[in-house]
Amino acid sequence: MMNIIEQYNTSRKKAQSLVETAIFGGVFLFILGVLVSYGLKYNFQQRTSQHAFRKALASASRDMREATYFLVRDKHIPSPSDPFGVGSAEGFSGSAIVVRNYRIDKTADTKEELPRITMEFQGNDSRKETFYLAAIREENVGSSGDEEVKKIVEKYKEIYGGSNIKWDEDSGVVTIIDPYSGESIDYGSAVRICRMITDKDVCAQQCEEGRWSGEEGGAYEFSCEEVCAVSINTPWYCDKLEELFAFANLGGIIGGEQIKPKAMGIQPEIAQVKERNDTLTVNQQPQGKIISKDDFNWSFTTTREVIYHPYGDESGSYTSKSISTIKGRNDSNEWQTSY
Repeated sequence: MMNIIEQYNTSRKKAQSLVETAIFGGVFLFILGVLVSYGLKYNFQQRTSQHAFRKALASASRDMREATYFLVRDKHIPSPSDPFGVGSAEGFSGSAIVVRNYRIDKTADTKEELPRITMEFQGNDSRKETFYLAAIREENVGSSGDEEVKKIVEKYKEIYGGSNIKWDEDSGVVTIIDPYSGESIDYGSAVRICRMITDKDVCAQQCEEGRWSGEEGGAYEFSCEEVCAVSINTPWYCDKLEELFAFANLGGIIGGEQIKPKAMGIQPEIAQVKERNDTLTVNQQPQGKIISKDDFNWSFTTTREVIYHPYGDESGSYTSKSISTIKGRNDSNEWQTSY
């Protein structure tokens, strides 16, 4: 009787050990898979940032100018909970700005010399889009003989920066490298600039803050109050900002409820479609062989929206462009057996 009880207890302990091994083994494998997934994500993010810098450096060295590069890479992240390890496709981004220009102190004269940003989207293939970050705008202010004209030129320099202003004293034309007429406009900065143009008090305040850390006020030809008191032409975008950024409102309606940031470029919404196909084909041959073929295909199609302002357009319109990348893999295995 005792032998029977001992055998029963031994069998029960073996069964319990198998159950514990199955449970804790599965938990261990799941935790290991999660750690591998986090490691892959960190590695992909670091590599993307480094690649963006290398691409910016190569572009700046080739063209001898400022290069801004934005790189998005869709990478496959396996999932421990998926029987085939398909998992998901996640986007990793990195950006870099590199300046290599022997004329860095000069103002751009042509469209080709303007700063621009290159956006590259990588999946199984690659797509590139380039957008100008500024545009050339001209204002006729008059010749150098008039002191009022000098104040106008100084006001343009206070608003847009001295390196973005070039004044031809003979023709009286001021050339402005205007970042708010380019293809990617920052809403907050544009509002601030427009207030400086139309409100002399705001202009004077911003002017004083800019001069506080520089030279003493006596080193300037005109005071901030004198510079900001003169009137300059209001650029087209100051009256078109709500139209330019209507895409941020519900239904794209001007003055409607804002549902996303007023920011051009890549939008926060991302659409992704997953496709998966597993086909097993069995073919019996007359030579006494069976040939089996397993085709397992999966892909993720990710669509992103890029919004920008068309270069040279002053109507207040914006353009939306959809950019899709595909990350996937086609696996095919074939084997044969005799019968």
